[in-house]
Amino acid sequence: MTKTEWKSNSVLSDNTVFLMRVKYSVDKIKYPLQLHGGTLGIFTNLDYAEHFLSIKDKGRYNFLADKPWKIYEIEEIALNYFWNFIRTRFYDKNGQFYGQHVWESEEGISTSYDRRFRKGDLVEFVEGTFLRAGIVAGVPPDNDKSPFKDYYLVLHGVEEYVSYRAASFNVFPLSGKISHEYKKRLHVRLERERIGKLKKEIERNSDNTTYRIVE
Repeated sequence: MTKTEWKSNSVLSDNTVFLMRVKYSVDKIKYPLQLHGGTLGIFTNLDYAEHFLSIKDKGRYNFLADKPWKIYEIEEIALNYFWNFIRTRFYDKNGQFYGQHVWESEEGISTSYDRRFRKGDLVEFVEGTFLRAGIVAGVPPDNDKSPFKDYYLVLHGVEEYVSYRAASFNVFPLSGKISHEYKKRLHVRLERERIGKLKKEIERNSDNTTYRIVE
């Protein structure tokens, strides 16, 4: 199979399965929040998988109904082929689709949803098995060749220099509350980040008299 053929969804449509996973919390939303996860099932087509998300009676998985936080992902996998990931689709707690990663080739992936956040936005994001709260310090660059084209830079935590590059599909609006003190600390850290970039820009200028703010 050539790379061109591999990119064509129609070529693989009869030889794919759809693996559904979930991430959820047991406790009420309080950051950092421990997350749990698992595989819910394997489906022969996307319609069956999305129908499962839409129905209220999920059988043995009805326990998910009262979980305070959850997201789903459906991964399309090609059978009998060594490069087997085609795309991963993402769904919110209500089963509503909000974006996907499409594996275009062995070299990389592309996203199909718009940026949802700007610098200074307070957000929650998934880091490993935790849901954390932070502030956006950097948005995905316009350069499609950048290794961070699908990532936000998020400042968080009580330490001075804790930051994290969070994949776009793992960044969400705040669904829990954060203290006024923590919110203030995040904004202070964001301003320090801006000043730090400004100082670096000044240092690169030969006469140290003119500069521009890096955004």
